[in-house]
Amino acid sequence: MNDKDAQIMRHLGITESFVAVYHYKGYCYSKLVDAINYAAEDVLKASSMSEENASSEDENVS
Repeated sequence: MNDKDAQIMRHLGITESFVAVYHYKGYCYSKLVDAINYAAEDVLKASSMSEENASSEDENVS
């Protein structure tokens, strides 16, 4: 936007707003709660898989 655009906007009472976009692992979310829910689920899933791999490695050692 240039100065002339800003002047016209002020004159006409036009405002602008910016929408927050939240990003997690290549996905975009318009709602923070959606990003949090997906990330939390992903982290729990990764943690669970890591624990499963560790226990199966322990079983293979004995």
